[in-house]
Amino acid sequence: MPQTLENVADSLEKTERLIRKVRTATAYPTFVAIFFCVIVAVMTLFVLPQFQANLASFGSRLPLITRVVFAGNKIMVRFFPFILGGGLLAAAALVMYGRTGRGRMRIDGWKLNFPLFGQWIRKFAVARFCRNLSIMIRGGVPITTAIEIAASTCGNSVMELSLLVVRDKIVNGSSFTAAMAGERGFPKLLLRMVNVGESSGRLPEVLEKVSDVYEEQVEGSIVTATTLFEPIMITVFGAIILVIVLAIYVPVFTVSSQMR
Repeated sequence: MPQTLENVADSLEKTERLIRKVRTATAYPTFVAIFFCVIVAVMTLFVLPQFQANLASFGSRLPLITRVVFAGNKIMVRFFPFILGGGLLAAAALVMYGRTGRGRMRIDGWKLNFPLFGQWIRKFAVARFCRNLSIMIRGGVPITTAIEIAASTCGNSVMELSLLVVRDKIVNGSSFTAAMAGERGFPKLLLRMVNVGESSGRLPEVLEKVSDVYEEQVEGSIVTATTLFEPIMITVFGAIILVIVLAIYVPVFTVSSQMR
């Protein structure tokens, strides 16, 4: 019991450390995105309509960039309540659908198939499953019971269902490796390592090592993606702000030059 509790504490600590690092890495991009959305909303709802009314009094033909921005702004202002309400209703419907068994299964399947992020979610789910399975096998829990319990901790219902199918195959006489190989969605590294662990009789140690490898891969991938995403995000946001500023000031400069 003391050793098992210590292993559980180590597992929870590693998981919390990874989640904390992910939150730290994504905090700055999230703040910039929210701040940008607030700025664009203020300019769209309050600033651009005033400039549009003032520029219309000049009586001259506005530049193309200004006409395009003002036309898009009219659409946003006119349909903003519908867009906001529709977005909130869609989010609420998605949350309610995700609380059903079928909806959760469908949404978790979308998560696993999502480009780039799906691989991170899959690896993180495998890492949690392997670490918890290692703890229970070391504690003397039968492997079929251990798989059932560890499957419920992976955080993805699609992966959990596949692991329960693996458990059923083991109950029917299949080996752990062969049962996992017959199911889609498990990384090849996991299959090879499980095979080595079964052959050598060191399955708990191998599972723990697999968990460490996948947690490090997820952490490194997220940090790298965040580092690359920050300059791209700032460039895109800056370009959008520049277009809005040009749409406002180009007609002013044009009219001023004509008056001279």
